[in-house]
Amino acid sequence: MSLNQSEERLKAYVEGHREERQHWREKVRGLSSKASDLHEVARVLERDLRSYLRERASVVPDLRGGLSPDAVARLSLRTLAEYWLRVWGEPRRKVPPTGKTNDASRLLE
Repeated sequence: MSLNQSEERLKAYVEGHREERQHWREKVRGLSSKASDLHEVARVLERDLRSYLRERASVVPDLRGGLSPDAVARLSLRTLAEYWLRVWGEPRRKVPPTGKTNDASRLLE
């Protein structure tokens, strides 16, 4: 998974600050545990990450990186949202396709 430069900066910032990391980990877990559509969760996370970056970039020089508030509005943070969903999200149980039985279960019969 390849993150853009702004996503890399934001990821490094969050991972470098324990409280921030804990906040985002819990947010990702909470959203992913309640949702059935992970694509929608990624969209919500991207929106929240964009707001967070806009707010933090105003006070953290390392996050600015030449970004204007207008540039942040156009910036994609979707890959970072999807990455954190994979890393921190609640694990999903794999459901076998309907109508097919597991070969191992037949051996036990």
